[in-house]
Amino acid sequence: MANHRRQRYRAEWENDIQFRDWLRPFEGDEYRAYCVYCERDFWATPRNCEIHAESERHIGIVNDMNGVIDEDQRIGAKVNAAIIKLTAVFTEHYLAFFLANHLITVVKDISADDDCQKIW
Repeated sequence: MANHRRQRYRAEWENDIQFRDWLRPFEGDEYRAYCVYCERDFWATPRNCEIHAESERHIGIVNDMNGVIDEDQRIGAKVNAAIIKLTAVFTEHYLAFFLANHLITVVKDISADDDCQKIW
């Protein structure tokens, strides 16, 4: 195993466009860097900064801060909106809720038909 010399944190890394928003020195240890988004510290090397920037946790936090939503969240929001609309129709027209079980299969059959989708 190769022996690596510890590297001190360098303030110039904060000028890098990839790191400037979140990278700071870690208080109390000049050999560590700190991510203000994730509130995590790690050994201060440019490669470790890159690895941290590519981590799932960091990317998730950055996306949350930027308001980025993934496809699952978008589909979930559409499903929730559809449920609310159907519930409103059932309530407004005093329909029996057991009708919903039959309605689901009918809607699936209709939406699976390409000709019907073209008309709608």
